[in-house]
Amino acid sequence: MQFFYLPERKRKIIPLFYKKRTIELNDLLKSYSNIPLSEQLAIRVPGKEKKDFVFSLNADFDSAITEKVPVIYIDRSETTGSPLTVKEYIKNESFINIRIALCYKQTSYLLSESKLKIDRCFFQNNFSFLRQVLPEICIQAVNKFAASSGKLKGIPSTDRSPVNQSAVIIYFTLILCYFLIPFRLLKKVVDFFCFWEQWHIGVVGDNIDKIMSSDFKIDHVKWLPSVGRHRFVADPFGIKHNNRLYIFAELWDSLNPLGKIVWGDESDSFSKWNTLFDHETHLSYPFLISEKGKIFCIPESAEQGDFTLYTSEKFPDKWNKGKVLFKDFRMADASLLKWENKYWLFAAKANGDAAYELYIWFSDKINGKWKAHPMNPVKRDITSARPAGPPFIFKNTIYRPAQDCADSYGNRIVVNRVSVLSETNFLEEFAGVVKGPGKSPYPDGMHTFSVIDDVIVVDAKRKVFALFNSRILSYKIKRVSKKIIEF
Repeated sequence: MQFFYLPERKRKIIPLFYKKRTIELNDLLKSYSNIPLSEQLAIRVPGKEKKDFVFSLNADFDSAITEKVPVIYIDRSETTGSPLTVKEYIKNESFINIRIALCYKQTSYLLSESKLKIDRCFFQNNFSFLRQVLPEICIQAVNKFAASSGKLKGIPSTDRSPVNQSAVIIYFTLILCYFLIPFRLLKKVVDFFCFWEQWHIGVVGDNIDKIMSSDFKIDHVKWLPSVGRHRFVADPFGIKHNNRLYIFAELWDSLNPLGKIVWGDESDSFSKWNTLFDHETHLSYPFLISEKGKIFCIPESAEQGDFTLYTSEKFPDKWNKGKVLFKDFRMADASLLKWENKYWLFAAKANGDAAYELYIWFSDKINGKWKAHPMNPVKRDITSARPAGPPFIFKNTIYRPAQDCADSYGNRIVVNRVSVLSETNFLEEFAGVVKGPGKSPYPDGMHTFSVIDDVIVVDAKRKVFALFNSRILSYKIKRVSKKIIEF
């Protein structure tokens, strides 16, 4: 057993290796100290003489439990509780759970829990991804315990522990998985070149009371007129102004595959979309919020890395040039909420379709100085972190729609119930899944559930056979060629 002090946090790539069917992290804390590493490390917080806790890298639940010294251990598991195996990469599940727990006096306290997406076919991508992500998760958990000075109050407890699998079952599963790899790769190629995901927008006919009482079931959706075979509209936000319904959304065209922000209104049944913002970079998710007679819009511009607030000067077609509130963070689907006289900004860290980390900022004014939440990222979960529309308040409780991208981008929408939201803490729990009408022309996924006052709009997708659609096929070939050149 080795001892060392926990200094300031540093970001470095930590190597991993595969051992005993689980991913071990014997070099996890190498960036902190040059001491020889062992299976367990006793860690001290600077300025203290006593031993504070042990960091266990072997995920042995039984040996981690101790009466004298708190032990932090890593538990890599499926939702069933069994150890992480190769089958999680390429069969059934496309995500894994990584829990970091503090074991003390026969009780396991949960410090951090992350649900991460894992590619089912490409091992190298998986290890590269985990090499980047796991050390940061572990370091955040260590810092959380160190900051608490050993106080366990407020840290949730968990009674889950790893469950062993027989070697015969594991080896049989591995052989089956390796056999299926070529077929899964072929399916990926066929899906990419033969099908296209076309998104579209609908106005929900049910009110929020009915939806909430029916466990987030939507029965009536009026789909807007089609925008053509080569285009789609998505990320809708609806708002009523002077008793007229307006919808702001992203319009994407295969001829110029950069999203732009458009708006339409019910006067012409949304048959015409007017361009609002058209930049040289991709724009989407035009979040709307009304405050003291003013209407604000925050379109997503992850490529620029800016958080830009636009104010309407003459609604709906005249807006100011926009005020950059802060830079250098690539936000995905930034969503605002006013709660207890503060503004709260929820956003995922843009990382392609796998935006699995939720960040929060808060401010006293919508155009004031924004502060980062001390728990950032407050959540790591591919199934419920990325925003899917504005948080809304129902019966004095905050509900936050989020995307479940475990199987595919825009697979479905889950709703989280926020139980704690403060400048120092955040906690939410699963409340339900948004379910669309039984017979829908867009049955293959949803990724926006927008509730603003009494206006509810959604978007949904369908897979369209596009092998002989020259414009779509040309776009996909250009996309593949660009990736090959970059590689």
